[in-house]
Amino acid sequence: MSIDIDLAQRIEAPLEEVAAFAMDPANDPRWLDSVRASRVEGDAPLAVGSVVVRELHVPGHELTLRSEVTRLEPGHLLELRTIDEMGPLTMTHAFETLDDGSTLARLAVNGAAGTGIAGFVLRRALERGVASSLRRLSDAMRR
Repeated sequence: MSIDIDLAQRIEAPLEEVAAFAMDPANDPRWLDSVRASRVEGDAPLAVGSVVVRELHVPGHELTLRSEVTRLEPGHLLELRTIDEMGPLTMTHAFETLDDGSTLARLAVNGAAGTGIAGFVLRRALERGVASSLRRLSDAMRR
């Protein structure tokens, strides 16, 4: 079963502020659903090839998710690809300025979810998590 989630939310804050906050792994726990901690492996600056390590809490489980940065356009786009047991997932964070000066934040997750009921459950959980993350990002920008 494939995963193809692409959701967006208008955020009442300038692009520079939203993108800087959302593209800093240290802020992941403040807005990404289920993320308890996040860091760049080796504590180097975020760049293509960097590995981001996220500690996740999902019902009944604690997981460590390692993802490699595959594309980075500072202030506009961050793309990561999982490199561990979660399977081949690509996560894209994209930001653009709207005509009124607000920001359109888009989160996409693409990849394989496995088959049967487990794949369906994973896909639904990711959909809920992406929607929740966008709401949390909007809330974080209001504070």
